[in-house]
Amino acid sequence: MSNLASSHHHVLLFILFSFFISISYSDPRIQEASLNCSATMYPPTLTSTLITTFTSVMEGVLEQVTEQNWGTFHQGDNPPIYALANCMQDLSSTECLLCFAESRTKLPRCIPSISGRVYLDGCFLRYDNYSFFGEAVDKKHDKVVCGKPFESIAKQDFSKLEFTQSVDELINNVTRVAIENHGFGVSHIKSGLATVYSMAQCWKPLSSHKCRECLDAAAQEIRNCTSSIEGRSLNAGCYLRYSTTKFYSTDADKLSDAGFSNIGVAIAIALAALAFSLLCLFGACLGYKRLEILRKERNNLGRLSSAVSKSNLNFKYETLEKATEFFDPSRKLGQGGAGSVFR
Repeated sequence: MSNLASSHHHVLLFILFSFFISISYSDPRIQEASLNCSATMYPPTLTSTLITTFTSVMEGVLEQVTEQNWGTFHQGDNPPIYALANCMQDLSSTECLLCFAESRTKLPRCIPSISGRVYLDGCFLRYDNYSFFGEAVDKKHDKVVCGKPFESIAKQDFSKLEFTQSVDELINNVTRVAIENHGFGVSHIKSGLATVYSMAQCWKPLSSHKCRECLDAAAQEIRNCTSSIEGRSLNAGCYLRYSTTKFYSTDADKLSDAGFSNIGVAIAIALAALAFSLLCLFGACLGYKRLEILRKERNNLGRLSSAVSKSNLNFKYETLEKATEFFDPSRKLGQGGAGSVFR
């Protein structure tokens, strides 16, 4: 009986363990898209120093990646090493660290080259002997990687021309979204029996101008892949990909839409500020007109008072008594704010 209870206990633990494993599953997208090493090498005498400096720089980058999912670091003089790591924006912190760890094991294959870069589907890591952090394009090393040919998914009502046109439209959409959303965007489009997905991202150190420059170049280059079901444009400052398989996280759409929400909020604030300014201006105009009316009334009153003073209409009390028969009520015309009026 105790063995049976123990068996049930183990099964329950296994089910619970499996449940938690399933809900914590993540995809850091560590598939290698490209590893590019410079053909120029450091001399063998610097190899030991290069490895030591490289290791130290990677530790410096790791600290920043842990905090913000991207980082830059540089160290050394002979040779100097500059490094940049950047995870895709839809990755969680844990997924980013897993992807960075994988890229960190692949990039040393470039040593003793003076530079190297590795693109994984979830992150990017590069080192070089100069500060390249704001670099958008590198015609020497930027490349495009195309996937399987279109024919691998061809269906009767799914024409190659339709697919090419859909991908072209999708590329325009996703680059526009990324430019408007601080360097990150995802999009998808229905084409025949398939849906095509796309993601664009600029590396964090890039300015908005450089980001646009990079994505424009990447969009132009990736169009060479539109006869394939998948394509990647791997540039110095950005990453652009499309595929018939949804490869980004479910949260990516929210991140992509956040840019439009921010734009909407900004527009709403601007309109509210404009409305408030117009109300203030309208109120100021009314106040000014009111002051003008009061000023004119004061001027008129002043002129009237002056006229009365100059008219010499000043009478002695005895004269007024005689004229009104000692203020007889029958001579009273009415009552004013300043007293009774007699004739």
